[in-house]
Amino acid sequence: MKKIFLQLFAVLGIICPFMFIGCDKDEGVLTVDKKEITLSAETQEATFNIATDTDWSITSPDIEVGLGMVNYKSWYELDKIGGEGNGTVTVSVKKDAIPTEDKTTTLTIHGKNDKKTVSVKFKK
Repeated sequence: MKKIFLQLFAVLGIICPFMFIGCDKDEGVLTVDKKEITLSAETQEATFNIATDTDWSITSPDIEVGLGMVNYKSWYELDKIGGEGNGTVTVSVKKDAIPTEDKTTTLTIHGKNDKKTVSVKFKK
């Protein structure tokens, strides 16, 4: 009986340390503090925060990137479309393209292992 307990403790002593190997902090977790932003003629700027420990980028059907230039084909613009680690992004209404009707677009924030969306609305 004593021999069985010693063998059991020996096996547990080998197995238990391996149970904690996978408990490190997850890399690539992406969080965004807002799901929706509403802009208007009175409120032409708003921000949202990105929290991650990796690189991130923002895409949208309204954003074209090429040759180091960013072209916003719509009524809004961002102060940045990518970064590393935590960041704050400012969304603003383009001064020369203030909408005359309600508008909605979706920003997709891409992280290493995840993606989130933020809906940006303009209310007339």
